[in-house]
Amino acid sequence: MKRFENIIDINNLIAELDHILSRNDYNSAREFLENWVSVAQNQNDNKSLFSLCNECIGLYRKVGDKENCYKYCEKSLDLLKVINIENTVTGATAYTNCATAYKAFGEADKSIPYFENAVQLYETLLSENDRRLAGLYNNFALSLVDLKQYDKALALYEKAIEVLNSNPKFNLEQAVSYLNMANAVEAQKGLENACEEIDVLLDNAQKVLNENYSETDGNYAFVCEKCAPTFGYYGRFLYENELKEMPEFANVVFPEIDETGSNPLENATLKAKAYFNTLKIPVFSCDSGLYFDEVDEKSQPGTHVRRVNGKELSDLQMIEHYGNLANSYGGRLTAKYKNAICLVLDEKTVFSRMDSSLEIEPFYLVSKPHPKIVPGFPLDALSIQIESGKYFQDLEHNLAVDKNAVENGFAKFFRDVLKI
Repeated sequence: MKRFENIIDINNLIAELDHILSRNDYNSAREFLENWVSVAQNQNDNKSLFSLCNECIGLYRKVGDKENCYKYCEKSLDLLKVINIENTVTGATAYTNCATAYKAFGEADKSIPYFENAVQLYETLLSENDRRLAGLYNNFALSLVDLKQYDKALALYEKAIEVLNSNPKFNLEQAVSYLNMANAVEAQKGLENACEEIDVLLDNAQKVLNENYSETDGNYAFVCEKCAPTFGYYGRFLYENELKEMPEFANVVFPEIDETGSNPLENATLKAKAYFNTLKIPVFSCDSGLYFDEVDEKSQPGTHVRRVNGKELSDLQMIEHYGNLANSYGGRLTAKYKNAICLVLDEKTVFSRMDSSLEIEPFYLVSKPHPKIVPGFPLDALSIQIESGKYFQDLEHNLAVDKNAVENGFAKFFRDVLKI
């Protein structure tokens, strides 16, 4: 019997399948794929059959059909040998598809050898900043979390973030990795013991999403939808709702706001009014500033904690600057963060607040830094809780500040102004 290679136009076929799936018409997609699988088999078109098998793995995984999903995993792995692509990037992708299928159906242990094969091939054959590496690391880590191999999983999430961070085009997808890390840390240590680490990871994810908002496209809406439930799970309900609404405004051009206010309240008001004028929906904005009891008003950092004399400081420069400042006052300053909020309901209805109910409890900022420095939070290394005399970094569960008190203050603001 004569052997034909690639007699099926697989690219057009996949495009048609994508069109069917865009309607969430899984029955039609199943019928479509099974028909073309039969055609490929009858014509001995093994390369096209291999591609179709991998599409079947994805479809049956999505609809929860374990039997058919596993059937096509076996066919795909057999075809790797038949068409001699076991040690190629395409082969690695097939290993990843099969591994992800086993993980999806609760058999993470079966996925590990296939993930390991894929990692070996990808790291050998792809450039070190190839996006596919990040996807593989994330998926592999999810299986490792299921198997309680948390340290290995967290190391893979960090590698995924490193890959994505090296390519500005894919920066947005770091948010998913940070949230996956938060879930892994919770699974490893428990929510209470891991709360500080989780907060840092959530902050990192939120920062990535916010910084990439101006470059939104269909993928941005997808990532927002994917991330929103995790923020809700950890109690960040306002941001969860914000993410759910963001895709609706994906094409809105947001104004560049020059935060020229002399205090947090003025900056919060500037931002809230600017965003309201753009979106024409109720908007609230927050801002904060750092203040010292011993320092005169003109010399307070206020809202410019990281910017000193017109220069944006790095983490280490901040530690040096504020350590020297504390040293000039005898080695210790009494510090607190003042927070403000502004809510704009319509053009004539504006509420705002900046008072002690929104402040974090006072703490000491000292000249001698703690050896542990958390990226993005450099001043924690100089901060000491007044009551215990311990560095923030050494507090039990790292509960450096009474965050609940601050959150209750914001909640009270909304209850007061909205009469709820």
